[in-house]
Amino acid sequence: MRRLRVGSAVLCLLLALSGVGMAADAKVRIMSAPVLSVLPFYWMQETGALTGVDLEINLSPDHPRNLNLVATGQGEFLITGLNVGAKAYVKGLPIQLVNVATWQLDYVLARDSSISSWADLVGKRVNIPLQGGPVDFLFMYLIEKEGLKPTQFTFVYAPPVQAVQLL
Repeated sequence: MRRLRVGSAVLCLLLALSGVGMAADAKVRIMSAPVLSVLPFYWMQETGALTGVDLEINLSPDHPRNLNLVATGQGEFLITGLNVGAKAYVKGLPIQLVNVATWQLDYVLARDSSISSWADLVGKRVNIPLQGGPVDFLFMYLIEKEGLKPTQFTFVYAPPVQAVQLL
């Protein structure tokens, strides 16, 4: 599975490079938040998997800054959430979607060990990052599949770091 993900990342980078007409001996600046999706690019950088391509990986948790760097030509490749990229595209940023990685790393965490089903969360406070984001949509979908309604829960929307503190 690791090779598939790395292979997918290499293929996506090569497609992106061919799409912008870069030379074989190129410096590619990758902008990313510190997320798991950037790991294959570090592997490519460390192993020299892309001959003639010098990868420069710039980490910043500031999505607007990363978008600005790409928009002003200070970066060729952006690793970000699909919703962040879609919003930037709608606002007119000339970017192109190259790949969507689904890592399936969403969890439900609880301090109460007796919680073992969706129904056990009814009447409880549920912390969800980014209202209207992927986790929010996924949670709503899953509780509906269980015959539950969003009105049966109290939702607190907070960034992931703050949500952990609230837990």
